[in-house]
Amino acid sequence: MTQFEKIYTLQDEGKAFKTVEDMVDAMGGEAFINGTRDPLIPLLKSHGYSDRFIGEVVAAATRVSYGQFEDISVFAGMVGVAGVQPGLWAVHEGNYKVSEALLKESKANVYKSLVMSVELNSTSEPRETFIIHSVPWQQSYAEAKQKSKDRIEYDIVIVDIPQHGKPPMQHPINFAGFDAKSHVPSGPYPGEYRHTVANFIDGVPKASTFGLDNPESLPDSIIEVVEPKLRFRSLAKNFPVDVTPEEAAAKEGYVYKVFSTEPLDDEQVEALFETVKERTFVDWLAYPYYGTTHQIPPFELNPGVYYVNAIEWAASAIEMSVIGSKNAALLAHQYWTGQSSNDDEAKVEDKDEL
Repeated sequence: MTQFEKIYTLQDEGKAFKTVEDMVDAMGGEAFINGTRDPLIPLLKSHGYSDRFIGEVVAAATRVSYGQFEDISVFAGMVGVAGVQPGLWAVHEGNYKVSEALLKESKANVYKSLVMSVELNSTSEPRETFIIHSVPWQQSYAEAKQKSKDRIEYDIVIVDIPQHGKPPMQHPINFAGFDAKSHVPSGPYPGEYRHTVANFIDGVPKASTFGLDNPESLPDSIIEVVEPKLRFRSLAKNFPVDVTPEEAAAKEGYVYKVFSTEPLDDEQVEALFETVKERTFVDWLAYPYYGTTHQIPPFELNPGVYYVNAIEWAASAIEMSVIGSKNAALLAHQYWTGQSSNDDEAKVEDKDEL
């Protein structure tokens, strides 16, 4: 964590990075770069961690964080383990409130539309510009392809939507007019995002399913380290950020958050819960599938065009998105003002541990 935290000092100093590899190199050197490609389990074993610790503690952490374990990369695995430690922050009413507050503070104009393509205007003076082709928001991708497009010209473009996968699961943007020296994708990047379903259930868990007689004997969190028949990964009490566990206990019942690989059907819910007052779920593409062969796209697709989501292919968390977003903002500022990114100067000396 000490090496990871160096990114905050580097960004406070105005350092920006054109690639994810440059960023993790500045944080932790070759060990961090290799960590985006090497598998986690052999590294842990080489450092003396037991099979039991890896199979129970590490597997629980990475399955909750990323829905995978066996072939996860070192860097993603370590971020996943960090995410289950105590002392983490939560935002009242949801993390989206952070984006809402930043947007309000920036006083930016917001145009809700579905971007179909980004076209390079190389004839613009004194520097090239970018033409955004879009359709009104709420169109499906299939419908949007058939609609006439609005055309707006911009000086800088920041892409903050995944460019991996295919419709309807993802929304690929077409990049036109860029030369071979650019890094804009010619189509969706290879790689897929993993489904995670967050089931929220107001009810009482069925203790007998877990070999107990009384629901009060159940721990606050239950994490599966293997893929169970009921297809859930974790079951945990979900406390609002403005309510203490003691206050929640004084109320009648709890709301449980159950992570699963797909929506739980009635039979599965009945196997997990004795009684259910209310239930809902959110099915989403939460994070990439982390292997050891995937390629990580760059932050800078072209001077003036930046890709925030590149950082997700090293590891995914709201904190990673914040770091990627700030890096894109720094790159955009340096591009606009003619400054150097100085990424070659941002290397660290102690590179021996992750």
